[in-house]
Amino acid sequence: MRKLVGVLPLAALIFAATSVQADDPFAQWTERYKRDTSGAASSLRVSATSTFVAGEPALHFSVTNTSSAPLSIATASLPWGNAYSINLLGLSSSGALRPRYPVDDLGVGHVVLQPGATLEGNYVLNQVLQGPRQALKASDLIVVWSYGTTSGVVVLQKR
Repeated sequence: MRKLVGVLPLAALIFAATSVQADDPFAQWTERYKRDTSGAASSLRVSATSTFVAGEPALHFSVTNTSSAPLSIATASLPWGNAYSINLLGLSSSGALRPRYPVDDLGVGHVVLQPGATLEGNYVLNQVLQGPRQALKASDLIVVWSYGTTSGVVVLQKR
């Protein structure tokens, strides 16, 4: 399990190396990333590592409240709370994994995260990427993710 930080140069390289159409999800991700990272610093510290849930590749997220006040967060907006809570790009030796577009309900729940408190949860990759388990049979899988103003890269080892 490896975790890499500071992915902006890698993400820029990945997107510069691919020809992107205006209606392409990766172009939309890039635009959202630019928009989200132009604002003030977030009150959340977010990190991700690789894991497996019932044999399926996943990201294990930690979200910590770095502010001095409690934060009320919609459960569906946590990184693992909804298929569309985060943006993902999965890369294997054969290229980018094709996206899935599941129907996912936002729900109505909220959680209060006290100052300094941490929540953790898993985001199973096959809910939005086609064939991550199969890709890991041939090569490592690089997952570029973003959540609000935070982004990262997680490498899942070939299995």
